[in-house]
Amino acid sequence: MPTEEELIARAAELLARGPLLPPPAERKRLREAAGLRQEDVAIALETKRETVNGWETGRTMPRPPRLAAYKHLLDGWAAQYPASPGNANAPSDVTAAPQTFTGAPAPAEARTLSAAPASVSENTPPRPTTDTVAAPAAAVSPPARTARPSSTSRRPGGHRPAL
Repeated sequence: MPTEEELIARAAELLARGPLLPPPAERKRLREAAGLRQEDVAIALETKRETVNGWETGRTMPRPPRLAAYKHLLDGWAAQYPASPGNANAPSDVTAAPQTFTGAPAPAEARTLSAAPASVSENTPPRPTTDTVAAPAAAVSPPARTARPSSTSRRPGGHRPAL
């Protein structure tokens, strides 16, 4: 049986490796830099396009054996298409702590739309940029009801027996 020190040493090795996969936005950037669609990745990894979308939005994580294949793809693309210094997904400091997947959604403050350019009129709503994350559908409240529901039955041809 391994000792506590051996287990801690193994855990330290894993921590030193950093995150298993890059952040979701970087996954998408790499795929787009390669000129591929989510459908192309899905076909190569024998999965659904919706699954690849989940990986790129951070809703889900790939599981073995697709995890190793997806990581291989991302590592290859990262070597071919390094992040530019102005890229928001690029780490700004090499000593910064690596991002890890926690399974928790991004905070609501991160889900904002960028301001519209000055040339756009005041009546035009702001347009999202490519780094914008849309709020999940569950966070959007349904529209308010404006009229009371009818008190009559909507069943076609349903007659009540006479009393």
